[in-house]
Amino acid sequence: AAAVAIAAASGFGGRLHLLVSALLMAVAASVAALSVLAAALVRPVGVLTLRSPANLDTVGRWAGKVEEAAAHLGTPPPEVWLGETGSAQVGGQPGVSGCWAATLWWLDQLGALALRSQRVQCRQTLCGADYGLLTAQLDTTPDFWASLLWKRLMGTHAHKVNGARSTVRAYCHRAPASMVSTFLVLNLSHEPAEIEISSAGRALVWLLNAASLGSRTITINGVVPEASTDGTLPELHGVPTANPIVLPPGAAAFIRTGCVRA
Repeated sequence: AAAVAIAAASGFGGRLHLLVSALLMAVAASVAALSVLAAALVRPVGVLTLRSPANLDTVGRWAGKVEEAAAHLGTPPPEVWLGETGSAQVGGQPGVSGCWAATLWWLDQLGALALRSQRVQCRQTLCGADYGLLTAQLDTTPDFWASLLWKRLMGTHAHKVNGARSTVRAYCHRAPASMVSTFLVLNLSHEPAEIEISSAGRALVWLLNAASLGSRTITINGVVPEASTDGTLPELHGVPTANPIVLPPGAAAFIRTGCVRA
């Protein structure tokens, strides 16, 4: 009887070993599959990555897929909103998120999705982590000032701009019942870009630039923007500028006028 009991126990132990081995193999296979999927979907983020036209263009491809799916959800289809967007996942990428390079991505995405009639983008996050508009110490980031100017200057009607290139991107908005247009122009190239105003008169320009793509400080028309000690934000007036407007490499500009050609 004792021998039979020992044999039964040995058989159970063998089956348990095989079960554990099978589970470990399944977990390893799942991890490998997830690694392949992550490599395909998650791209490493660097300061040059966020300046790359090819990488910036991917938001349009994904937006198209979501819009196609939403079109089957009823008549009329629901609006498509982008929720929890940031320059990198899991709190952002140190040394990239919260820097000027990330602001070029943010401004381009605001313009690109608005052109697709996506009216809302939920930015992750207002405060904290590397991708916050404010740091944990409530200091402003380049994304904060870019978002502020976008909100103040860009209207709710988006229009396509003819003549823009992959490395010199242009978006145009105007307010309802207004003939005044505001253009957002991004120079992703490594050479200065001349922006020619085709309407008569001067334009008001807000030129955003930084010392480097990794800079956490920007200038607006050559001045570092700062809030007052009580938190009041500056007026940030545009500068009258004649034709043509020269946009430095890696810079952005809001241009308020009647018409512009890049």
